[in-house]
Amino acid sequence: MAALLSLLPNPFSSSSSSSSPSLPSVPINTPATPQFSVALSATSHLHNWVSVINASITRTSQLKTLLLPKCFAINSTISSSDVFNDTGSLFSLFQGLGVDEREVELLLNKNPALRLASFDCVHERVCSLESLGINGVALYSLITKCPDVLTAPEIDPLISFIRDDLEGKIEPAQICRLLKAAEPRFLVGFDGKVRLLVHHGIPQERIAHVLNNVNLTRAICLKSAEEIEKTFTFLSRFGAVDIIIKRPAILNYDLESQLIPRVRVLVELSGGDDAATGVVLRKLPAILRYSEEHLGGHVEFLRSFAGLSDQEIFKIVCVFPNVFSASKERKLNPRIDFLKQCGLNSYDIFRFLIKAPLFLGLSFEENLVHKLSLLVKIGYQYRTRELAIAMGAVTRTSCENLQKVIGLFLSYGLSCEDIVAMSNKHPQILQYNPTSLKEKIEYLIEDMGREVDELLAFPAFLGYKLDDRIKHRYEVKKKIIGEGMSLNKLLSVSTERFSRRKKKDPAHTTENPSGSKVSVLLILHDQVFFPAAVDAKSNVYIVYMGERQHGNLDLITDGHHRMLSEVLGSDEASVESMVYSYKHGFSGFAAKLTEAQAQMFAELPDVVQVIPNRLHKLQTTRSWDYLGLPLDSPTSLLHETKMGDGTIIGLLDTGIWPESEVFSEKGLGPIPSRWNGVCESGELFHGAKACNRKLIGARYLIKGLEAEIGQPFNTTENPDYLSPRDWLGHVRGGAPRARLAMYKVCWNLYGGVCADADIFKGIDEAIHDGVDVLSLSISSDIPLFSHVDQHDGISIASFHAVVRGIPVVSAAGNSGPSAETVSNTAPWIITVAASTMDRLFATHITLGNNQTITGEAVYLGKDTGFTNLAYPEVSDLLAPRYCESLLPNDTFAAGNVVLCFTSDSSHIAAESVKKAGGLGVIVASNVKNDLSSCSQNFPCIQVSNEIGARILDYIRSTRHPQVRLSPSRTHLGNPVPTKVASFSSRGPSSIAPAILKPDIAGPGFQILGAEPSFVPTSTKYYLMSGTSMATPHVSGAVALLRALNREWSPAAIKSAIVTTAWTTDPSGEPVFAEGQPMKLADPFDFGGGILNPNGAGNPGLVYDMGKDDCILYLCAMGYNNSAIAKVTGRPTSCPCNRPSILDVNLPSITIPNLQYSVSLTRSVTNVGAVDSEYNAVIDPPPGVTIKLEPDRLVFNSKIRTITFRVMVSSARRVSTGFSFGSLAWSDGEHAVRIPISVRTHTMSSLHHGSLMLIFLASSILILNEKVSSVSPAQAKSKVHIVYLGKRQHHDPEFITNTHHEMLTTVLGSKEASVDSMLYSYRHGFSGFAAKLTEAQAQAVSELPDVVQVMPSRLHKLKTTRSWDYLGLSSSHSSTNLLHETNMGDGIIIGLLDSGIWPESKVFSDKGLGPIPSRWKGGCSSGQSFNATKHCNRKLIGARYFLKGLEAEIGEPLNTTKYLEYLSPRDALGHGTHTSSIAGGSPVVNASYYGLGFGTVRGGAPGARLAMYKACWNLGGGFCSDADILKAFDKAIHDGVDVLSVSLGSDDILFTEIIKPDSILIGSFHAVAQGISVVCAAGNGGPSAQTVENTAPWILTVAASSIDRSFPTPITLGNNRTVMGQAMLIGNHTGFASLVYPDDPHLQSPSNCLSISPNDTSVAGKVALCFTSGTVETEFSASFVKAALGLGVIIAENSGNTQASCISDFPCIKVSYETGSQILHYISSTRHPHVRLSPSKTHVGKPVPTNVAYFSSRGPSFPSPAVLKPDIAGPGAQILGAVPPSDLKKNTEFAFHSGTSMATPHIAGIVALLKSLHPHWSPAAIKSAIVTTGWTTDPSGEPIFAEGDPTKLADPFDFGGGIVNPNRAADPGLVYDMGTADYIHYLCTLGYNNSAIFQFTEQSIRCPTREHSILDLNLPSITIPSLQNSTSLTRNVTNVGAVNSTYKASIISPAGTTITVKPDTLIFDSTIKTVTFSVTVSSIQQVNTGYSFGSLTWIDGVHAVRSPISVRTMIKESYANDS
Repeated sequence: MAALLSLLPNPFSSSSSSSSPSLPSVPINTPATPQFSVALSATSHLHNWVSVINASITRTSQLKTLLLPKCFAINSTISSSDVFNDTGSLFSLFQGLGVDEREVELLLNKNPALRLASFDCVHERVCSLESLGINGVALYSLITKCPDVLTAPEIDPLISFIRDDLEGKIEPAQICRLLKAAEPRFLVGFDGKVRLLVHHGIPQERIAHVLNNVNLTRAICLKSAEEIEKTFTFLSRFGAVDIIIKRPAILNYDLESQLIPRVRVLVELSGGDDAATGVVLRKLPAILRYSEEHLGGHVEFLRSFAGLSDQEIFKIVCVFPNVFSASKERKLNPRIDFLKQCGLNSYDIFRFLIKAPLFLGLSFEENLVHKLSLLVKIGYQYRTRELAIAMGAVTRTSCENLQKVIGLFLSYGLSCEDIVAMSNKHPQILQYNPTSLKEKIEYLIEDMGREVDELLAFPAFLGYKLDDRIKHRYEVKKKIIGEGMSLNKLLSVSTERFSRRKKKDPAHTTENPSGSKVSVLLILHDQVFFPAAVDAKSNVYIVYMGERQHGNLDLITDGHHRMLSEVLGSDEASVESMVYSYKHGFSGFAAKLTEAQAQMFAELPDVVQVIPNRLHKLQTTRSWDYLGLPLDSPTSLLHETKMGDGTIIGLLDTGIWPESEVFSEKGLGPIPSRWNGVCESGELFHGAKACNRKLIGARYLIKGLEAEIGQPFNTTENPDYLSPRDWLGHVRGGAPRARLAMYKVCWNLYGGVCADADIFKGIDEAIHDGVDVLSLSISSDIPLFSHVDQHDGISIASFHAVVRGIPVVSAAGNSGPSAETVSNTAPWIITVAASTMDRLFATHITLGNNQTITGEAVYLGKDTGFTNLAYPEVSDLLAPRYCESLLPNDTFAAGNVVLCFTSDSSHIAAESVKKAGGLGVIVASNVKNDLSSCSQNFPCIQVSNEIGARILDYIRSTRHPQVRLSPSRTHLGNPVPTKVASFSSRGPSSIAPAILKPDIAGPGFQILGAEPSFVPTSTKYYLMSGTSMATPHVSGAVALLRALNREWSPAAIKSAIVTTAWTTDPSGEPVFAEGQPMKLADPFDFGGGILNPNGAGNPGLVYDMGKDDCILYLCAMGYNNSAIAKVTGRPTSCPCNRPSILDVNLPSITIPNLQYSVSLTRSVTNVGAVDSEYNAVIDPPPGVTIKLEPDRLVFNSKIRTITFRVMVSSARRVSTGFSFGSLAWSDGEHAVRIPISVRTHTMSSLHHGSLMLIFLASSILILNEKVSSVSPAQAKSKVHIVYLGKRQHHDPEFITNTHHEMLTTVLGSKEASVDSMLYSYRHGFSGFAAKLTEAQAQAVSELPDVVQVMPSRLHKLKTTRSWDYLGLSSSHSSTNLLHETNMGDGIIIGLLDSGIWPESKVFSDKGLGPIPSRWKGGCSSGQSFNATKHCNRKLIGARYFLKGLEAEIGEPLNTTKYLEYLSPRDALGHGTHTSSIAGGSPVVNASYYGLGFGTVRGGAPGARLAMYKACWNLGGGFCSDADILKAFDKAIHDGVDVLSVSLGSDDILFTEIIKPDSILIGSFHAVAQGISVVCAAGNGGPSAQTVENTAPWILTVAASSIDRSFPTPITLGNNRTVMGQAMLIGNHTGFASLVYPDDPHLQSPSNCLSISPNDTSVAGKVALCFTSGTVETEFSASFVKAALGLGVIIAENSGNTQASCISDFPCIKVSYETGSQILHYISSTRHPHVRLSPSKTHVGKPVPTNVAYFSSRGPSFPSPAVLKPDIAGPGAQILGAVPPSDLKKNTEFAFHSGTSMATPHIAGIVALLKSLHPHWSPAAIKSAIVTTGWTTDPSGEPIFAEGDPTKLADPFDFGGGIVNPNRAADPGLVYDMGTADYIHYLCTLGYNNSAIFQFTEQSIRCPTREHSILDLNLPSITIPSLQNSTSLTRNVTNVGAVNSTYKASIISPAGTTITVKPDTLIFDSTIKTVTFSVTVSSIQQVNTGYSFGSLTWIDGVHAVRSPISVRTMIKESYANDS
């Protein structure tokens, strides 16, 4: 650009040659002076400008060579190296721009110069265009339509001028239009013509506005300088500059044919008055868009039809220029005709229109007709002069306001006639504000003592101002004259003293250039607005204008009012609408606006963003000692800073209770002199008294909330104080000597909400007042909005605080433990998570057997003494009954202490028990709850599920259980561990995942703080929990750091806090993160770690940031220069190549999408010793390599800041979850540690977080669903199972007879016995099922031979690539397990399930031999099932069992109602699916509508199947205990080898003997007979302690995903494609509208759950929904479908990939992160569109393996020392056979998910192992599977466990790992067990000999010394309560090479040491079994969660791995259970 300008003669230079006449100096830009400025001249010198511009055009060819010597200069020589030599290079250039090969060829043909241009030059041109914001689709369109933009030499000067001189403020779309429309030759001289505009007075700051709103081709390029000059000359006498700025499009018009004729009409109409014409044109320059004919036509109409003179017409035009936009036919003609009919002559019409010009513009149907109706109703006669006058008066008000005014008068006793009479005298009364009217009438009646009837004589009284006129005159005249004067005399007669006090009101006049005053109605955007009460549909919006432009605060506020007046139409409306003016820290205002008005503001050039006002939620002692800041330590940060003396902490919160002792000013010095704040008085808050030297400021801000709710805040309905006084009791402490300033922005509504407008104002005032730190215990809900151009008011306002040096500390939110829930994620904010601390409130629970258990509570009452203890157990169909369901009249709880199990808040359970008359409650939960939720005087004690199970065992084993509850006590220090609280929101950030959030964690659980004195307790303090409590802890530490280092920036303070944080607790013990399940804490839980204030006081190095770094961040996020400039208050030009967000100088490194390698930079500043040397210590995340350059930093007096480079690379080839590490700089004294978080993302087409496996609700069969559709029978008799233990005889008939005899003794007759009995169990064990009353069941239970009487309950059913994934492909090596076993031929797999569909191809017996001779089973015929036809050599057995269920429901099963078959045929599809997985025959080319295409087969295709149908189609699949037990009995008799049981109980609290269930009993006897039993772990995940089927003899199976996904493209309207996951079949949707159904004015975004069927906003569109769980996902999709939406995109927590969508509707799932990106597109696009494409199947890398979200987790409830689950197998999106009607789409295969699907995978593998090793016991097979499981996926990549949040999988997620069939075939060693081992296990549980004998029918005497359960010979080691050390033994049996030697390899769990003796095992022909001992010791001093390791025996071929799980329990307490 400088080169171009240097060749142009400067017409303003004093040294110009004579050929260039002199003009005033205009500086020409050079690189050193980038600002574009022109000195204005009062005289125009046309010929100078013309000569200059023409000279530049004639010298174009010379300039081309000068400008572009190497690129595009014509006829220049280009070397061969610079020319594209092949099309491949050209294609690679354009592919990145979206141009395909065909289009490239067209471009080359269209513009041959491209073939000659060098790559660098074309790339540079593209980069230049991108620097102007032209990218993506816009750049693609420009290049393809106008390829010469890449080569034309005229383009570069234009780009340089726009980018450098105009600072890039021209909109990209405008530039594109210019380049497309204008030939390059017309672009020459563009800069000179723009300078000409500035020379004529267009302000420099407005030039971009003008250029963005004209047709640049018509207005600039195609016009000569002479034409532009003439246009300005012509318009100058009318105010050219103002006209053009207001409507730049005028420059588009042709001067001679358009402008002059149109202006002539107005000048003639004005009588030649140019000044008056100028007033009209400046007010509404849009008049000039109408043709001369149009304008003349309107004038002629008003002359002829209305009879008006030109002078009258012009006066009307002056008041209402929009008269020319009103249609003559639709508006002018009928309205003037109406006035004529009312009797008005032409003069009357003129006077009417002058006073009520809006009458011509308002809609008749929507406005005028309603007002006419109201006027007629109150008594105006139609077509009368009075009606017309009244109609004129009410045009300036809304219909609603008019109605309110009429209603107000009527409410004071005035009649309609009175109203008409008053309005005839003073018509304006009908347009006044009703609130103002009421105040005046009330003053008239109450203060003046007058009657309302006086208004009839002088209604003008209501038009005077109450304070300035009425009150003042009344008080003055009353003193002089006394009472009794008339209202008329009081107000209308002017006196000297009143005239001196009159205030000028210029609001409605403006002076024209000649000095005359013309009445003005302010007009904007061709729309007219008039003063009126705010419409009911108005909401509060924040108009954010970025950095303030002036230091004069009044000027800023006046500017806000002027802007608001222009839109609303009057100053009065502006005052009524305005809520706040923001003027201290930034510029903007909050106002009540309609949506249309808000949109108008958004389009104004000075407005950055219009933000809907939202309501935020509050995120609601020992802690400072815990953090190392005790008052008595002379060396801590507390004392180094004099306790923060002089630092001012501002808090945005719920107010303050100033009388509390914690706010005493004792010992404090004077208030800091820099303090500018105030202490506002209000309700029960006297500012002068309440504030002191401690509490130095207090404000309350409520206007935003009141405007939002549409009424004054009701402190009666919602108790609070209209003052800074606190009602909620939310604010907490800080630095002891710091000063406090309270900004009350949160109010007692909906539990505590805070309006955006009030928060904005609070921060604005705090900046003005001079606070040093801002603490905001406030957060937002998901979805989050981006930081600048969206709805996040906290981030925007906090930015302005931070750039002024004020650190802002905010709450992370209380939405944990789900991932991606953290809020307040802007990098300039310090975001705080909440942790617990080393304090608990121990509460003793003493059972009747004198066993004492420690729970946790805040119970302040007396010791209860021993009282009854009860558990709400019932014996009907659905068990158990939960405490939440207890009714107030429930006698069960009255007078008892009740044990409750709950997964939710303990508060609900406790309240239910209390209302039912209970004396106390023990709440067992795996989620630690806030103890303050329970009453302090009602015993509410919390324990873990594990301890709850022990208490339940005591209840069930004791006839009269008793308990005593003792008061709580405080315990401090070890062994109480530190954890991240369950509620604390977690990262990563959903909108900027490369920014680590939260930053730090501080104490936020059970924090003791001051309590408002109105709270009816006996203490001044109380406990609260939340990130709101953690935030002021960090704020206090920040205040201390500010006091110590006042020169530190907010970023430096943040860095000091993050880099010195504890990653263990203060005593060095590990920090766990509570969640579902619990895990070791990582950076997404606590950022840098736990706050370490003393360490932060001396960090050594800091990662500093300033405003430039924030700008870099915003550029990296893709915000445009204009938006950033407005926010920051200075011009910004983002680099052409978008900077990497990874280079933002944060004290952390987070790489969310690492593909191969990436480099990033950081800078550190030395704040320690001047001469320092630091060395790098790297702990890379697993699977990641990190290198540094340099890896040593040397500082001295000259070098204080050093930049280093970090290279991060990954060798992983699958997309993974995040893994974590750290980088620390150490100098021997400091360890400056930053956390590193890396997520590998190996394929761009599969967006991480969108790798979600979506399955269809109709095909899901999930265990543990709550079912309400089946009602238990009301008969008193219920089905009970009488269990008699091991059978005593081999004759089944004899056994059955003894059962009848036993039943006869109780029921009295054999006939009753026959009627009652349902089943006789006589094969595997002895017992029967019968219908018994409760009394009869009790009588049977007391018989001597009876082991147990159990009420029969209902169980629930728990659903290809999977076998290939596991290495059992039929095409794999012939040495794999599948081939070695002949595919399991001869093995019989029994399945207890919902039946089978025998016609399916997977049950073909083709190629199979005869049925095994040992088979004793049968095939039962029934409804639609012919045994002879449907059973074959594959399906060799099929039975069905129904008696138990029918007896339970009290009637025969209605197969019509429940769509069932009274036969083995499957109606649900569950049994067919599981059978096909376990042993189905191969079926090629199987798929679900093309998805998952491949061969479907079972794990053991050669095995035979036997179906035992015990589950029926009631409520999704129910199975009665009685039927299940009979199925086990028959299967044992029939001779099955393996039993696959995809069932489980809703009640997992049943133990082996005290309360056994049918699965536990049946499986024991099956295993005793050598039958392996494989059971589902359950679908209750991801919560801990939810695993089912936990007996050690069962092989319990978790569910994992496989390496297959169904990516589904989502193409946005900007042509960006992101990937979701779905099963979307058919064609793509085509581009459709995309909407986000957000209501920003609600407490939280309403999203899709508020959509109603008649909601038109969604109809025909695709909706984006944010959900937080499975239920929300299903409902959201259903609601969108019901509202006739085309589809839905579900954004949800990435930890849950298994939630279902509805099956017959486009429903695509993405992560919160991807959802936020889509939301950003929606909010930044005027008309967002999207296209949903069909799903595709992707197999193999980079799809990762995860433990499924739904899969139940350990540890086990009844026996935590027994590891459960045992193993994981594929269970997510498994393709299997189903009945053809399964999805009503005539398909034989479908995808199901669940542990039900994982179970038959393991059963199939067990069948293969049974075939290979027929003599192995079930325990040996189980050991082989567990010890050989993959702990990485089959390709060696890590396995994550989906959850809240996602984490690396551990043994409680997947047991030994993912099943590895081929290795299980040759395990080397096995941990074997038999019945004797299980009996010893029962002994360790404390069961007596008699009970065990009855259960097993084996004589047994348990050892007298206590036998350790740890010695049970399991293939795992689990120690749930390690205090110091413990020893245990194991036996291993060699099943490999006879002569073998194994050595121990130990990975000790964190905090433990393990030794093994012997550590070498030697086997030979004589030694096959060896015993070894394991000693485990703990080095930890606090109670911990579980940590994990392993013991592996290695011989060089085998690796026999046992998982180890250890929990240190120094002292048993609830607080430390997992």
